[in-house]
Amino acid sequence: MFTTVSDILRLVSRDHQAENGVSSHESRDDEIIIIATVFLIISYIAVGLRLWARSISKAGVKLDDCLNIFALFLSTIFTVITIKSVEYGTGKPRASVSDEDFSSWFKIAYVSRIIYPLPITAVKLSVLLLYRRLFPVDSFRLTLKINGAIIIAWMLAVILGSIFSCIPIQNAWLAGTPHARCLDMKIFQLALGSINILTDIVLVALPLPFVWRLNVPAAQKVQLVALLSTGGLVCAVSCVRVYYVGKMSKINLDPTWNHSNLTIWTVVEICMTIVSACLPTLRPLFVNNNWRGSEHGSETAIFEPYERPPTQIQVARSWEVTTTQKNSVNAETASGHSMA
Repeated sequence: MFTTVSDILRLVSRDHQAENGVSSHESRDDEIIIIATVFLIISYIAVGLRLWARSISKAGVKLDDCLNIFALFLSTIFTVITIKSVEYGTGKPRASVSDEDFSSWFKIAYVSRIIYPLPITAVKLSVLLLYRRLFPVDSFRLTLKINGAIIIAWMLAVILGSIFSCIPIQNAWLAGTPHARCLDMKIFQLALGSINILTDIVLVALPLPFVWRLNVPAAQKVQLVALLSTGGLVCAVSCVRVYYVGKMSKINLDPTWNHSNLTIWTVVEICMTIVSACLPTLRPLFVNNNWRGSEHGSETAIFEPYERPPTQIQVARSWEVTTTQKNSVNAETASGHSMA
């Protein structure tokens, strides 16, 4: 006779593994640990290079840099929790996980879902702050504020939905709680994952109209677009993660094994979000830095150095290309007449 719900799940999961050719001796724990560690190290390198680039450009550490450092801290916590979850069953078939470890695994998964949106939100807000500094146009700042509000609302929805995924709350990690009601986490994560991808796409697209209006050669515009479009990498990773969310069944008979890919791609998504936000700021590390310490270079380091004359630097700062050029030309003409 079965004494607990866990006993029933264990027996059913054995049948499920047999049908799908999964041995109870198989394990993906080493794979998960290696991938999580490697991508965390890559994100540390990216943030370190970002700060180095700031030092080279003499731009100083800005608020967007601080948010990336904070996101790296949160990413470290999430990765450590992910690696800890391997100890309790992630990457192993349910049949090889003890009931005690299985209960701990559910608790870790619960905490991970709550932490997940925090580093992603911090990075996205840092990108908006970078855009705000590079494109100081009032109408664009309003657009950035609206996008920031949407991103924060997404974060709160993920956190609150994860915390109150079950009523009573403890049913999120305890099976068989009487009169418990739980969200369909598959639909919940698919919906919010799709919104996350949409905000990624918007962040990539926001600065492109300003770049194409710059009075610089087409080749340089392409370079700038490429730098600002590195967020496309995150879009691709987020799509893969949502794909694995979609593969989860409503009644997951072997959650510790079936969540392996989702766990891996969640860590990769968080780390790649940090990396993609840092890449556009690294240009000072790879180009001639004659502009260093200039009045304008520190604020627009991502677009320097192009050895542009002062009027073009003003264009890059104001992003009102046509109007600024006309004003500059008129000012120079008037000055020439007065000297004559």
